Amino acid sequence: MSRLEEVQSLLQKWYGLCVFHANDDSVSPIIQENLVLYHLISLNAVTSFPDIERVARKEFASDPTANTPSFYKRCIYRREEALFHCGQVFRLINAMPKHCRPHWWSAAVYRATMIVWVYSLSQAAAGSHKAVNETIFAIDAVTPEHPSVTSYLWNGEGLPVLSRKDGGVTALDQPGPVLKHCADLLTEGISSRMSDGIRRKLQTLHKNWCFDTPEDTQKSFTQHSQPTVTMAPAAETATSTPQDTQTQPYDAARPYAGRVALITGSGRGIGRGMALELASRGASVVVNYAKSASAAESVVSEIKKFGSKGIAIQADVSKPAEIVRLFDDAIAHFGRLDFVISNSGTEVWSKEEDVTPEDFDYIFNLNCRGQFFVAQQGLKHLGQGGRIILMSSIAAQMSGIPNHALYAGSKAAVEGFARSFAVDCGHKGVTVNAIAPGGIKTDMFDANAWHYVPNGTPDMSMEIIEKGIARFCPLQRCGVPADIAKAVALLVSPDSEWINDEAHAA
Repeated sequence: MSRLEEVQSLLQKWYGLCVFHANDDSVSPIIQENLVLYHLISLNAVTSFPDIERVARKEFASDPTANTPSFYKRCIYRREEALFHCGQVFRLINAMPKHCRPHWWSAAVYRATMIVWVYSLSQAAAGSHKAVNETIFAIDAVTPEHPSVTSYLWNGEGLPVLSRKDGGVTALDQPGPVLKHCADLLTEGISSRMSDGIRRKLQTLHKNWCFDTPEDTQKSFTQHSQPTVTMAPAAETATSTPQDTQTQPYDAARPYAGRVALITGSGRGIGRGMALELASRGASVVVNYAKSASAAESVVSEIKKFGSKGIAIQADVSKPAEIVRLFDDAIAHFGRLDFVISNSGTEVWSKEEDVTPEDFDYIFNLNCRGQFFVAQQGLKHLGQGGRIILMSSIAAQMSGIPNHALYAGSKAAVEGFARSFAVDCGHKGVTVNAIAPGGIKTDMFDANAWHYVPNGTPDMSMEIIEKGIARFCPLQRCGVPADIAKAVALLVSPDSEWINDEAHAA
């Protein structure tokens, strides 16, 4: 017996035990939870959920096999088992009293929904619509005690459907109605950030795949405060506008085509490196600057050489009102934002006893106040899959550097912002991270790096300074803006969704 077969055998025994106890009058919520967990775990053996998510993001759009039965087999290895387990997830969740559902119930519904949706895409692509008088098979009404009920589905002789509360059914060869049907399940439980966020994610998915008109979509994906709308399996339409989809064929060389990044302080240094790196990967970039318009326009010119779009927008991000204007102007120009990177910052070196209130305000207005309100605007404007990156520094965690309280304190606050905003943005599917660069060779490095070298002096040669700082880096060298830019490119990628709530030393 293989390792997989052994695991499946143990799971089946566990399931049988749960079913036995579930038939008792004294069934507990934990038994019901275990039954759902069994089906979720079993789905991992018969589906590839990462590939299903990639289909949802249209990452396979350039694949010549896309929308063919063989293509969808990448996602669902054994369709009968996959549909059975998904149906049982729906059935068990529906049977649970709302107040007894586990906190992760909406995530279970989401996973089952995505699998059933991809199955419906495969059926629609194959043109396998059944006749009206075909025997139907409600996957969410199947019980393991009566396996004969599954014979139509297992033999491919029946039309798999989902049961509706009005007594009708939703056929699993119509992707649009399937999404609507499953989204309604999320309105029937206790509202939570997770369930609300998942429902919005399904709404975006529905809109991006052009299943029906925006008006129909808005009516179908109801809010928790509204009564549930029951969807009939109406025919799909393919009406949409470019603003509805915001998608382009996937190009591995330009993975961020169609995405828009706003980067503060990107006319020079690390910010410039980020702008060029993301532009080289297809992103459109908003180049923010405070004073140097010529430097920002130069960056825009370089962005266009990559075949990407760019615009320079002036705003002093130490002033919240100008941050609001920056975001409004950026969205007015590009129509959307996907990545927000707060890069602006500055340093002041003074003996602690000589620091003035003006010095304090100068540092904290830009390094703290500015980053907070940039993140706030990101929270307001970003949607599912959005990314917020704040710029900290290894100074936030360093000790032994004299006259460094202002800068170190301001960067420590930024890391606190990142951790807190990650929680506040979670319901929208937006991640928040901080990057804490070390010695990165920029004009600020040239002016101030000697402070970080033991016994450093202003007249110390740059070669000695670089060697002194490189000793603190595992790679034994100082960094360059491109190093931080590549870290940013990683953090904004779809594959980094689980990297969140962290300060990354770089």
